[in-house]
Amino acid sequence: MYKEQIKNMSIKISVIVPLYNVENYIERTLNSLKNQNFKEFEILLINDGSKDKSVDVAEKILNNSMLNYKVINKENGGASSARNTGIDTAQGEYVYFLDGDDYIDPNMLDLMYKKIQNEKAEIVFCGYTHVKESNGEEILKVHKYIKHTIKGIEAAEKMLKNEFWISAISGMYSKNFLKENQLYFPTNIVFGEDTVFVVKALMNAEKVTCVEKALVYYVRRDTSFTRTANEKYFNLHESNMEILKYIRQNFKYEGVNVEKSLMEYKIPQSIMRIFSSLAKSENCRERLLNFVKDKEQREYLKRFKINGKKENIKFKMASKVLLISPELMYKLLRK
Repeated sequence: MYKEQIKNMSIKISVIVPLYNVENYIERTLNSLKNQNFKEFEILLINDGSKDKSVDVAEKILNNSMLNYKVINKENGGASSARNTGIDTAQGEYVYFLDGDDYIDPNMLDLMYKKIQNEKAEIVFCGYTHVKESNGEEILKVHKYIKHTIKGIEAAEKMLKNEFWISAISGMYSKNFLKENQLYFPTNIVFGEDTVFVVKALMNAEKVTCVEKALVYYVRRDTSFTRTANEKYFNLHESNMEILKYIRQNFKYEGVNVEKSLMEYKIPQSIMRIFSSLAKSENCRERLLNFVKDKEQREYLKRFKINGKKENIKFKMASKVLLISPELMYKLLRK
């Protein structure tokens, strides 16, 4: 079932917004869309079985606007499932994914649309900034860019080396490109699914371009570190394995350098991030130690390359200790 309001028949961009228990945040998100200088877009609100008043709050805001919007109700299936529903419903030439607690700069849609059109690219991305939930204070800048339009496979290689980063909310995609290549968010992965989607899209793209500005605000919500969070970190490794499998199956020859970036940078870095993060948790010591003692994970750690990034150098040094004695590294991180 769905409800829609069409005020402008010219729809260039479909903005896909999953809704799940975001009643305290959705007003700011939608106000950032109301304030866009670019007007030829629709908002697809995918109600993913929300248990609060997210939909009511959203409809109250949008009913008093001149925006095109549609509310689509579905059973809870997670953000990936909601985004996929949006892809299949979108009327726009391009699709953009915005979470129900994040917000964008007033010029975002305009600048992104002009860039992807001018460059005739399948993908355009911009920078984004992590901000505190409580006061909007800046926490982290993700402001790395490419200097010119490049091939998608080259972009995938650079991204996996952390030369730049595209999140789910910082990229815009040609809808036809996504549909023709059957590019959807994986629903079997609960952490790292964004990266799987983005890398698969990059691998299939002829042209990738960017707007060298931070136009998106990612709200870092105050959540406790739980068992669920622990499971999500282990899923981070599964997402890397999914990417590796996809490249080997579909880009055996042209994807050699991308596979190398994944195995020498992204995977070992993720193993170190998983270990350093979960060592602080009380309830997964044995599982964590067994994970890093596994022969396959040790081989990835041995291949770890340094690319000059501060975090990468730190993880590389720590990986040496981890290979010698996982128990010692665990104790050091627990101090």
